[in-house]
Amino acid sequence: MQIEYYSLHANLGSFTGKSRIISLMPHITDHLISLNIQPVGTVTVDDNEVEFQKYLRPYLPQSIGLGRARHPNIGKINDLQPDIIIGEAKKHLCFIDSLSAIAPTILFKDLTVDWKSVLMFLASLFDRQLLANSQLKEFYLKIEGYRNQLKNLPGKNIVLSNMWKNNIYRIYTPHSHLGKLLYKDLGLPVEGISIFKGTNKPLITMGINEVLHSAIDDFFILTEDTLDKRVNLTDFIDEEKGDYAPRIHSFIGLKDGVEGKGLILYNLILTQLIETILQNSKEVQRIV
Repeated sequence: MQIEYYSLHANLGSFTGKSRIISLMPHITDHLISLNIQPVGTVTVDDNEVEFQKYLRPYLPQSIGLGRARHPNIGKINDLQPDIIIGEAKKHLCFIDSLSAIAPTILFKDLTVDWKSVLMFLASLFDRQLLANSQLKEFYLKIEGYRNQLKNLPGKNIVLSNMWKNNIYRIYTPHSHLGKLLYKDLGLPVEGISIFKGTNKPLITMGINEVLHSAIDDFFILTEDTLDKRVNLTDFIDEEKGDYAPRIHSFIGLKDGVEGKGLILYNLILTQLIETILQNSKEVQRIV
């Protein structure tokens, strides 16, 4: 897949993993870390001044915070004397002149494309193709192992979502980056999940009342916050309406979106997901 980007530099030059890199999006930071590259500066908070992508923090011990994704601190970026700056057009095209005056700048036109293509583009930019291919191979071997672990377990309707607003969720369908990993590669059952029928959108929006009518067995909520925002289903269940209460699980700080992230995030999500599914299975066996 051809990756498209904006740049004012006809010749970007050559870079290595030791180049001084500015990352203006957590998606890009995830990929760089997967390639064993430590950016010298990264954005750290969303537009509401809430720290996002906390799962990346342990991997960035020396990276300098550059403020909000939509309004990065240009002065700090200049002080860091980067060799290259990487962002996305949707948020940073208005800064391309200022950023390009500091260092060669790449702004991806569309980060909703296949996340693996973005990873391989960055790998080619920093001469890390062999490492990227090795990391992807290891990742899919791990998924194959998970799939074998789940093969003999009873099929459950499992849905993952982002917490969007109060008791409103954005559900990952089989067309999302995460959904493809869950339902295609991992092999989670999809036929019994009625909310997926007739849609080709990567995410669909649902309220908690709709969730209770969807025959979902396990409902996973990926949150951005450090707080575990658990849902008290007793406030919503109406047995006379045939409400079906799923088990609710929260994965804190592991939020994905329409724009895919990368190997760091997906490894964490899948590891926690499999651990939860297997633990639930053991608990059911003990009860039986």
